[in-house]
Amino acid sequence: MTDSFIGKIIDDKYEVLSIVGMGGMAMVYKARDISNDNIVALKVMKEDLRSNEEFRTRFLTESKAIAMLSHANIVNIIDVAVRDDLQYIVMEYVDGITLKEYIKNKGQLTCEDAVHFMIQMLKALRHAHSKNVVHRDIKPQNIMIMENGVLKVADFGIAKITSSDTKTMSEQTIGSVHYISPEQVSGDSVSIQSDIYSAGVVTYEMLTGIVPFEAERPVSVALMQINDKPRALTEINPKVYKGLEEITLKAMAKNTENRYATTSEMLKDLEEFIQNPKIEFEYDLSGDYYTEKLKSGRTNGKESVKTKESMAKRFIAIITGIATAFIIVGITTMIILVVNSYMEQSKSNTEMQSKNRYPAFVGTVFDELKDDPKYSDYEFTILRYVNSDEYEKGKIVEQMPVAGSPISGEMTVRVVISLGSDAFPMPDINETLTYEQAEIILLQSSLEIEKIEEFNDKVSIGHVIKTEPEKDVLIKSGDDIKVYISKGSKDIKVPNLVGFTVEEAAQLLNSYDLSISFTELDSDAPAGSILSQTPEADEVVEAGTTIKLIVSTLEPTPKITEIPTVVSTPTATPRPTEMPTEVPTEIITEDNDEDIDEDIDEDIDEEGIIHDPDETPTPPPEMFEELRISLSLPSDKEYVSLRVECNGAVIYTGQHLSSETMLTVMLPGSGERTVDLYCDNVFIQTIIVS
Repeated sequence: MTDSFIGKIIDDKYEVLSIVGMGGMAMVYKARDISNDNIVALKVMKEDLRSNEEFRTRFLTESKAIAMLSHANIVNIIDVAVRDDLQYIVMEYVDGITLKEYIKNKGQLTCEDAVHFMIQMLKALRHAHSKNVVHRDIKPQNIMIMENGVLKVADFGIAKITSSDTKTMSEQTIGSVHYISPEQVSGDSVSIQSDIYSAGVVTYEMLTGIVPFEAERPVSVALMQINDKPRALTEINPKVYKGLEEITLKAMAKNTENRYATTSEMLKDLEEFIQNPKIEFEYDLSGDYYTEKLKSGRTNGKESVKTKESMAKRFIAIITGIATAFIIVGITTMIILVVNSYMEQSKSNTEMQSKNRYPAFVGTVFDELKDDPKYSDYEFTILRYVNSDEYEKGKIVEQMPVAGSPISGEMTVRVVISLGSDAFPMPDINETLTYEQAEIILLQSSLEIEKIEEFNDKVSIGHVIKTEPEKDVLIKSGDDIKVYISKGSKDIKVPNLVGFTVEEAAQLLNSYDLSISFTELDSDAPAGSILSQTPEADEVVEAGTTIKLIVSTLEPTPKITEIPTVVSTPTATPRPTEMPTEVPTEIITEDNDEDIDEDIDEDIDEEGIIHDPDETPTPPPEMFEELRISLSLPSDKEYVSLRVECNGAVIYTGQHLSSETMLTVMLPGSGERTVDLYCDNVFIQTIIVS
C-alpha cells in the first residue's frame, strides 16, 4: 500500500517508514524518531477531515486523554501537533497483534489466558477511570497484545472526561455495536460502568470465541444489547469455570445497579477466582438481569479463619478439662505435650500443603530469586515495571498466581518489578515549546498545571517562559506546576499591512496582541485589500492597541466617469463600532475639461450629484443598522479574538477582554441576515436578524 506520507520527514522530527493501519479518522504509520532513532507510531488525521471541527476536537480529545494517563497497559503518548495544515499524535510503537487477531487465531482462549488478559485490561481501565477518563470504545480491535504477553489498551479517540456532560444527542450511539453498553445505545449517561460492560463482552468473546450478540444489521445488534440475554458461556464452552462465567455475566448486566460498580470490584472477584478456580459466587442469573445474592455461600475448599479459631477454642477447652483431673504438678507437662503434638501435626500439614502451592515472592529481589536453585523449577515472566514507594528498586511488587494458589501444570509465575520511588525529575519545559505541547508533556506525568500569562520581550507569543519548579527538580505525580506563557512584548512594532486582506491582517495582528477596525473606500485596488493604516508600519504601540485600516470597497459601487468634474461619492457607513472622522472623497478627471457643457445644472439632482442623462443613476449607499450581541466569553485567558460574519462576509474582528459582556457592530444590508460569531477562530453562535 502506497501513501504520500511514506518517506517524508514530518516537522524535522519523524521519518515515515510504512503504513501500520487505517481507521475512520486517521492513518497510523510506523515512523523513526530522528532525535533518538527509536521506532514510534505516528497517527495522522486524514486530509479530508482536517478542516472538520468535530473531528479536530475528537483528535485533540484523544491526545489529551492519553496524555493524562501513564500506565504500563496503556499505549503512551510521546508528542502531539494540532494545527490547521496537519494534526498528528506520536505514540509508543507496540510490536504485536490486536486481541481480535489473537482470538481469531486461537479460537476459544483457556481460562488462564483469558484471566491473564482480563486483569491487565481492567487495571488499564482502573487507571483511566481514576483520572475521570471513560474510554467508551473498549473492543478487541483496540487492545494490542505484545509478544511477551503484555496487553496495551489503545485508541482513546472517543474518550470522555466524566467531569463534563456525558450525554449528548450527537454521541448517543458512539462505540462499536457488538461491544457497546445498553446505556450508550439508548442515549443515557455514560459512566465507568459502560467500560465495564464492554470489558465483559470482550471477556465473553475470549472464552467462547464469539460475540454474545450477532445480526445482519448493526442496529439489530444494538437493540439486542438492550433487550436480549446472552447465552451462558458454559453452554458454548464447557471448559469455562462457573465462577468465571458469573464474573463475566455480572459485568454484562443490563441494569447498571446489578453490574460491577468499579473495575476494582471486578478485579477482587477475579483474585478470588485465581486463588480457587472452583469458587462459585452464587449470583442470581435467572432474570433478565443479574442480581447478587448474599455471598455467604462462597466456598473454596479451605478452612475459614473463623473455623480455625473455633477449633482452637475447643482444643483449649479440652486441655483445660483434662488438666483439672490431674494434680497441679502434672498440669504443665500435660499441656506442653499435647500442644507440641498439635503444633507438630499442624506443621506437617502446612509443609505438605505448601509444596503444592505457590510461595510468596512479593518483596523478594527478582535477580536473586531467578538465580536461586530452590526455585529452578519455576519459570518467571516479567509483566511490567512500576514505580513504588513501598518496595525498593528491583523487588517484586505483584505476582500472579498469587501466593497460596494451588500449583497445576507448568510452574509459571508472572511478576511486576519495582522501579523504586515514583519521584522523578521535572521535565525540561522551555521556550521552544508552545503551551499546548508543554501541557501534553506534563499531563503524561499526571501533574496539575497552572497557566500564567505575562508579557515578555524575548519569548514568542504562546510559548513557555519558565516553569516552577524548574527542570530536574524532583517531583511526584499530582504536584502543582506553574507554567508561565508569553503574551509577547508589551511594546509592539506595528507590521506593514498595506496590500493585505482584512482577514490576513486580523490573523497577523492577533498574533501581535493587536486588534483592528476598518473603513471602506472605493478605489481601483483589489476589493478587500488594505490601502492605508494608522498607526503606520514600524511605529511602536502597546499591546491591545487598535489599528485603524482603510480598505478597498468589498463590493464596488458604480463610478461616474463620463462627465469630467469633482464628484463627492457617498461612502458606506463603517462596519466596526468606531466611525471614520472624515468622509472620503474620490476625484475623477479627464483631459477634455474645455469641452464641458456649461449648461449642466439641469442634470444635477437634489443632492448636488451630477449625472449623465443617458446613464442609470448610481444606487443609494448601503444601509447599516446597529446590532448588540450579548457575550459569554471564556475566562481562562485575559484577551480573546472575536470575529463577526454577516452572510459569510467578515464585518468585524478585534481583541476583547474576556470579562466583556456586550459587543456592538454595524450590520449591513436589510431583510433577513445570518450573523455568525467566532471566538479565537472557534464558532460560538448564529443570530438570525430580519
